[in-house]
Amino acid sequence: MSDRAANELGGYMLQGWILTDRTCPTSGCKWPLLRSPKDQSSFCANCDVKPGQSALTTVLDTPTSSRPSSASHASRSSTPPTEVSMRADSPEFELSPESEASRRRREQSDRASSEIGKRLLKGWAMLAEECPNTDCYGVPLVRPPSSTPGIKDPRMECVVCTNVYVSEVDSRGFSVIVPFATQTEVQPSHPITSNTTGRLTSEQASHTEPPVIAPPPKNETIAQELPPPPESYLSSSVQALERTMATLSQRLGSVQGDPNAIGITADAITKTAQALTMVRQLQWSERQNTLGWSQMQ
Repeated sequence: MSDRAANELGGYMLQGWILTDRTCPTSGCKWPLLRSPKDQSSFCANCDVKPGQSALTTVLDTPTSSRPSSASHASRSSTPPTEVSMRADSPEFELSPESEASRRRREQSDRASSEIGKRLLKGWAMLAEECPNTDCYGVPLVRPPSSTPGIKDPRMECVVCTNVYVSEVDSRGFSVIVPFATQTEVQPSHPITSNTTGRLTSEQASHTEPPVIAPPPKNETIAQELPPPPESYLSSSVQALERTMATLSQRLGSVQGDPNAIGITADAITKTAQALTMVRQLQWSERQNTLGWSQMQ
């Protein structure tokens, strides 16, 4: 059930549905609710999907010839989101008023999704690392492309705060993310060589210090009382979206010379990046809630 629901969740988000921070009220269901792009009705991908139907399969397997031509769809904004039919007996939930904090997070998530989508189309890579800035809510970092084959650019940039980071190894052998010495916009046109990487490491060592991480408290009783992290269903969603991104990337390389197919695939990549960003933000919120609960014990 969890694999099917994870695929359905990614498929609906690709069609314009919005992932909320509210979980399904059904007993035993911990999946987040989706909100319709046209009205305020809520929807659970785990409880409200009819068996055998898959929104993700519909998006990825629709033949190019059956899709609308690019002449009638000049831009993504002119294409209305596809409304997914819901079960007739599915209850509608009333959404609570949006708080100021949730509004800021939503606006930041929309901005991050849009910027990451633009970078992905330019050859940037989205990383698993998240921005360490406390003002950024689970925003994944992106890496610029390198013009030198086989050599990765060590810089990682946040599309929200525009800070640039690099990965270093501290005295205990752990990899940590620290700010780059020169806080400038990343220019992917300059290749990073091994000599340059050595200079970057020496400059970072002279300007930055690895953060001191306090050892965990030696309290076995508290550790045993902590509940398991509520991220299993979110991890399944992340994996499903990552598989979708890989499929779309392969398709983008096989449709060269077809502007219509390229436009449709690029639009799907942008929406997948937006969905992945929102799920990572929800994972970040769950970790913060778990951390706050453990500190109260």
